[in-house]
Amino acid sequence: ERSDYRFPLHAALAHGCDVAVITDLLSTAAKKQVGGATTHRLGVATGVYHSITKHGAEMARVPDHHGRLPLHISLTYNAKAASVLQVLQAYPEAVNVTDSHGMLPVHIALMKEHAVQVVLPLIQASGPVAPDGNYGRSLLHWACRSNYDRFLIEQLVQMDALGDKAASTPEKSGELPLHCLVSRSGRGSKSTALA
Repeated sequence: ERSDYRFPLHAALAHGCDVAVITDLLSTAAKKQVGGATTHRLGVATGVYHSITKHGAEMARVPDHHGRLPLHISLTYNAKAASVLQVLQAYPEAVNVTDSHGMLPVHIALMKEHAVQVVLPLIQASGPVAPDGNYGRSLLHWACRSNYDRFLIEQLVQMDALGDKAASTPEKSGELPLHCLVSRSGRGSKSTALA
């Protein structure tokens, strides 16, 4: 069966496997010798065995066919917080790697509205973050477009590469973060951080 995923870790993250599966895939102890080939059992729909050439934490460094690292995949497909943090721990340098759309993991996390316990470690590991390469949105733009509270938005203002200018710098469409915040107010927003 053909898969878009290069390794079991990619598929496990995209299919929302339990953190125990992610842990097994990231640990070298999960390696098994079967008929001379190194394989990993993947607990997703088919339950098939996939051959891999790399194992353990090294898998966190290997991109899929679309050039996405496992950290990008876990965030894109809304993997459980514990799984995302496990992948981040295995390859912390991934926070500074953009995907094929110019998005850093923290951009994806904010866009997909991941929990604060996922977003804050990404922000802290990233340091100052420039606007994404696709939409030109700063971290503040992403947070204001999503349903984040005042605490996180204030953290983002402090970490944004634009610094004090983050609130007055438009994204590519011309919207300021305040526009994003106001436009979501009719959708049940719980933040008045810029007001």
